[in-house]
Amino acid sequence: PPEDRGIKALVARLKELEPRAYEGVMASIAAPLLVLLRRASAIDATLQRVLSAAPPAAAGGGGEEEGGEAYRADLREASSELCGGLCDIAAERYARYLRCRAEVHARLPLAAFTSLCALADDFAADVAHLSGRGCAAVSAEAAAQAKAFVDVLHAEATKKLEATVEQEAWGQVEVPAEYQRLVDSIAANQVPEAPPASAADHLSAAAAVSAAVGSAEAEPEA
Repeated sequence: PPEDRGIKALVARLKELEPRAYEGVMASIAAPLLVLLRRASAIDATLQRVLSAAPPAAAGGGGEEEGGEAYRADLREASSELCGGLCDIAAERYARYLRCRAEVHARLPLAAFTSLCALADDFAADVAHLSGRGCAAVSAEAAAQAKAFVDVLHAEATKKLEATVEQEAWGQVEVPAEYQRLVDSIAANQVPEAPPASAADHLSAAAAVSAAVGSAEAEPEA
């Protein structure tokens, strides 16, 4: 369909943008959305205030009064749900624009990715403040892209380390037995056992204790 071709063309153009240019696009998307959401939030706040301050129904029947209170409660709930629903739609739309460049973002330089995350966090904070119930769509997408970024960074660092290790000339050397036992324990995910103390270690410890006791006995009494 023509709509699908148009969406694919838009996604392709977004993927080709430089980080700064893409941030400009996201800012131009966020600005009108936030204006709309702030207006909706102001209308909801005004409606909630008016309905909460409305006088009770005129005396003449308890049923009428209870019906009026229930009607105002329904209006307050509907207004809150409408405002929250608008915030959810705006957050999902913003998250979709983030999602379409997920592969590109995973390979951005650290400074560019940090700047993009800050932009998304600011939008999510504004929407959460207006809706009063968080901004799960943007927060979840930003967290997923942060994980993908770290995974790519780790994979590239591991590849560089492996290449460096392969180029090194390695040779077998003799190591003390206690060091070998320590390495074997770590490789087996076991708690390494403390190496047995030698006679020299016992003599050193005894000499230290004897010196401490002699120093304490030599101190004059107060």
